[in-house]
Amino acid sequence: MDVRLKNRPGTRAHVAGVRPAEGFSRGALRVLAAGFQETVGEWYSERDTDFHFRRVLDTGVFARLDVEPTLRAGAEEGAVADLVIIGEQAQPHTMGFEVGHDTFLGPQSGVNYRNTNLRGPGIVR
Repeated sequence: MDVRLKNRPGTRAHVAGVRPAEGFSRGALRVLAAGFQETVGEWYSERDTDFHFRRVLDTGVFARLDVEPTLRAGAEEGAVADLVIIGEQAQPHTMGFEVGHDTFLGPQSGVNYRNTNLRGPGIVR
């Protein structure tokens, strides 16, 4: 049986803005605005959005993020999209303990402490 597949490109869209979901702190909103500002006004590209997504996620401020391009209804000149961002913030203070054994160094132990918002609430630079 012969099968033919037709593939047509979808509508290209300009990114008009970034819309974070409600519930993020001021500091998290600043990280999102700074992280995705280079995408605003450009053609939507999954590769570029993924790069900015990974860069924002690497800050440690977020435990989970989802970025969904959403077309605006009634755009007059071509397609216009907003990046809708939902997710969860990570705990600002984390502490961990570790115990282990190394073949050459012997027994080891350690303590890890991380503060993702060292300068206070809402001030992330």
